Amino acid sequence: MPGEAGGRAVAEVLFGDVEPTGRLPVTFPRAVGRLPVSYDQKRARADADDHIDLPSTPLFPFGAGLGHTTFRHGRIRLTDDTIKADATTRVRVDLTNTGQRAGTEVVQLYVTDEQTSVSLPYIRLRGVRKVRVEPGKRATVTFDLVPSRDLTLVDGDMRTVVEPGTFEIRVERSSTDVRRRAVLRVI
Repeated sequence: MPGEAGGRAVAEVLFGDVEPTGRLPVTFPRAVGRLPVSYDQKRARADADDHIDLPSTPLFPFGAGLGHTTFRHGRIRLTDDTIKADATTRVRVDLTNTGQRAGTEVVQLYVTDEQTSVSLPYIRLRGVRKVRVEPGKRATVTFDLVPSRDLTLVDGDMRTVVEPGTFEIRVERSSTDVRRRAVLRVI
């Protein structure tokens, strides 16, 4: 129910007068038989096989959205790829507008803990940046990854801790559209 200005708003997006920069805050399943579904499922459910009659992937994943141009994501650069649990690393990725018009990209940072003592979601959203880039230009997107905030878990003794191990750092356009990966080790 977009309201009395909804028709004009939809027309402005469709005709390119306004760029859609919003992203989905939920995951849309392909069918009700795929419920419940969310971006942050446990690993066993995230790796589930397809059903006989439909794929296990969502119709529209968390974080998905469209724009009027295209972007290329450069490789992820970490200030340090091995850190202590009380340190911080900066994550940088270059974003190049490869289209013919200026556009806004919503860069999403996800983390996967590869070695945990408890069951965690397969991926966890840890940062979002909305960046406007002119055609043919490049911008650098930066995230600060703080283990005490971004890499914690509640262990078997019900303590919030940062466990040493390997973390996969991913920059994505949505929860299923991986653009770049890097590895971070916490000691």
